[in-house]
Amino acid sequence: MKKLVVILSITFCCLLLSSGVNAQLFLKGGIGYGLGVQKLLLGDNYSASSDENVYGSFGGNLGFYLGGGFAVNQNVDFEADLGYQNGRTVEVGSGFYTQTFTGRLIYFNPSLTYKALIENDFSPYAKVGLLTGIPLMKVYENKFRGGFPLGVTEALGINFKASDNLNFFVELFHQSMIYKPMKRKDSDGTLVKFTDNLPNPVPTNTELVHHFFSFGALGLNLGIKFVL
Repeated sequence: MKKLVVILSITFCCLLLSSGVNAQLFLKGGIGYGLGVQKLLLGDNYSASSDENVYGSFGGNLGFYLGGGFAVNQNVDFEADLGYQNGRTVEVGSGFYTQTFTGRLIYFNPSLTYKALIENDFSPYAKVGLLTGIPLMKVYENKFRGGFPLGVTEALGINFKASDNLNFFVELFHQSMIYKPMKRKDSDGTLVKFTDNLPNPVPTNTELVHHFFSFGALGLNLGIKFVL
């Protein structure tokens, strides 16, 4: 994953530096829906008769995005989206003690699109990009903070040209991102830091634990593009 992120980052920088100032610009926006994939273990549901592991992903669900970009050449576009995914809620525990995890995502997604020009009004494409943003992650009303999430996205789509300045597109997308918060802010204002090493005596407001939350998703985007 780290090698892929580095390669994509270098590619983005090279394209930005090599692109001409007269590149064709465009604006875009759309809506989408995704299923949570790449689920991670959150805990277990237990009862008098059995225990069951509970897995969850907080990526996807309903969402929307706005973005823009430019055509590097006839076959390659560089673009970036700013969007929101409504995520989901997962309950872990039993009737006596239940933890309710809720995850939403404000994301930023720069990407490269490779277009195959079959005809003027119809062009399939493939897209690969980076994914980062602000996970809005909490358990009950206690909010997770810190950490820098970074992942990748891929998509396969079809672009339909309605006019010289108006296009519509539909795409199947996949995203993979793991969020590791560094601390938790409780509802009473207490800040609890997560660590891998605790000295004795144990300092206050520190826990020997780390949480890992998946924001993986697989879904469909619909959108519109305005060529400037």
